[in-house]
Amino acid sequence: MSSYPSDIIMSKPYLSENAIQQIQAHSIYTTYSQYMAQANNAFKVMEATCKSMLLPVRTFVTAMVLFSRYCLLNSSLGGTFEETVIACLVCACKIEDTAKRVRDLHASVYSYSKVATVAFDTCKPNIMALELQILETVTFDFRIRHPQPYIIKIAKALGASKEVARLAWTISMDTYRTHMHMKRPPHTIALPPVGELCASGSARPVHGLSG
Repeated sequence: MSSYPSDIIMSKPYLSENAIQQIQAHSIYTTYSQYMAQANNAFKVMEATCKSMLLPVRTFVTAMVLFSRYCLLNSSLGGTFEETVIACLVCACKIEDTAKRVRDLHASVYSYSKVATVAFDTCKPNIMALELQILETVTFDFRIRHPQPYIIKIAKALGASKEVARLAWTISMDTYRTHMHMKRPPHTIALPPVGELCASGSARPVHGLSG
């Protein structure tokens, strides 16, 4: 992020591996192993929170994307770990139009966290500031696309079974735990698992599509 308020920063939805490595050297977690350790903890709390609050998968994965980008493109956390997770969920809920009360997200995150609960009124200013910082980090670009819709379309086109589509869906979910979504557009993430599973003989041919 630029330190000059008047700078215009263009959205960069995808980065090369080399660019990510260079940026990470100056980010919140300076090594990939440090990032993965914290990200896995964050994603576990996010997943549990989304399930308990009946939020759709798209909200969960959007929160994962926001957390990854925030950690990579900033040099320090703007609040506590829990406040950062809450802020990512708040932003994801707004982006995906699945609004939830911030107070409820706060209560749920702390219920799954390993630290003592901090009063909502104490956290609220930091959460609001973090929310703005996260949106600035992604340059207010809300066009976050996911591979799951492509998996469904590709699986249907290839005549894959529901089991194949389900497994490919699970594989695509695991890619959010890496930086893959920052390197590749969603359709290129969706195609390999479906294609590989179909090539292994798990697909059921559909009339008119099979060779």
